[in-house]
Amino acid sequence: MSILQLVSRIPKDLSNYVVERTYRRGEHIIYPQEQNNTFYILKEGEAEVRYTSYDGVTKMLFRYEGDTCFGELEIFNNKIEPLEIVAVRESLVLSIEKDHLIQWMKRDFSVTEFLMSQLSEKLIDSSERVLRLSLLSIKERIVYHIYTHLTMGVLGDLTKADLCQLVGVPIRSLNRSLVECKEDGLIGYGKKRFSVLSVDKLEEAVEDLQL
Repeated sequence: MSILQLVSRIPKDLSNYVVERTYRRGEHIIYPQEQNNTFYILKEGEAEVRYTSYDGVTKMLFRYEGDTCFGELEIFNNKIEPLEIVAVRESLVLSIEKDHLIQWMKRDFSVTEFLMSQLSEKLIDSSERVLRLSLLSIKERIVYHIYTHLTMGVLGDLTKADLCQLVGVPIRSLNRSLVECKEDGLIGYGKKRFSVLSVDKLEEAVEDLQL
């Protein structure tokens, strides 16, 4: 059963606490490190989870589409600081505060089962993603990080020093792999800025990573 199917049968008295809001493209649904006591349901649209490191480098970690949910991890573990979640196109979002969510869980065990399943799936997906990234070649990691910065619209802010840190290699190794990327018609570098030589080729290369 999907989260929207569960919402459709929420007890009437609790449905009064479900808030519906439309977020414009680029608008924050959750601000980074902001205390979160709210469970969110993405009814329509698309939203990205982003992480910004202490040195200002922003990475796209995950993308949510319609009939998905987020925010449950922070609700059940107050030691976790929320990540930034931004609407990447106009999105319709439902939200319910923690206390009312817990009441809903107590009255409908299928909601509890659903959230337990969501938490376990996200933990497994996160672990597998980290493992897959660690097994990529230097060139493949470069392709991945250039693409994520391109899709977030911040490629112009990325420096070689940033990319070295993200990829986890010294500058010499990075430069050698960038030459390969240029020869393959994927990525260029000039005047201290990265450029994408072919968006189609870059997208194909990212799809081949199977992340």
